[in-house]
Amino acid sequence: MHAMVNFSLKCAKNPQSVTAADYAELHRHGLTDGEIAELVSMAGLAVYASIMADATAMEPDAMFAKL
Repeated sequence: MHAMVNFSLKCAKNPQSVTAADYAELHRHGLTDGEIAELVSMAGLAVYASIMADATAMEPDAMFAKL
């Protein structure tokens, strides 16, 4: 799990820094190429959603105020 989170953060913050060693680490933990592609996709989606929310001054949903 730790390797997945670190990889996802690296993809979101500095995707150009992702190396073959990062992929190999995930493979050592048993992830398939498809599962790694999902991590990359979800990291990208999170960045995109954050940019859209910031750029449109979107207010958080009221349900999150209860958390």
